[in-house]
Amino acid sequence: MCEFQEGITLPQFKLSAKVLQGLGLQAGNDGDEFIQYFNTARSRWAQVCQGHILTLSTSQVYLRNTDVSNMPDFDSFLQSHSQVIVPHIRHNLKGERAAVH
Repeated sequence: MCEFQEGITLPQFKLSAKVLQGLGLQAGNDGDEFIQYFNTARSRWAQVCQGHILTLSTSQVYLRNTDVSNMPDFDSFLQSHSQVIVPHIRHNLKGERAAVH
């Protein structure tokens, strides 16, 4: 896990060589290297080129090298670290009832 501040203006996040090297991931020239990020909206890994700019809906990004295929317990990690969902009485009635008690 790594936190970045310099050069980042959310919701835009550039997958630069500096970012990838900071995470210990394979880095090279922009456009030559590929990386995978977890697309939370689609619940799947997507492959993009180094230098790609992600538009984030949250402040968390999950990245991995393209040769990584087995990530035990990633689903449970993702669920436990996901950001709090805004309450909605129509879509989350059970959760709203539990919060009242």
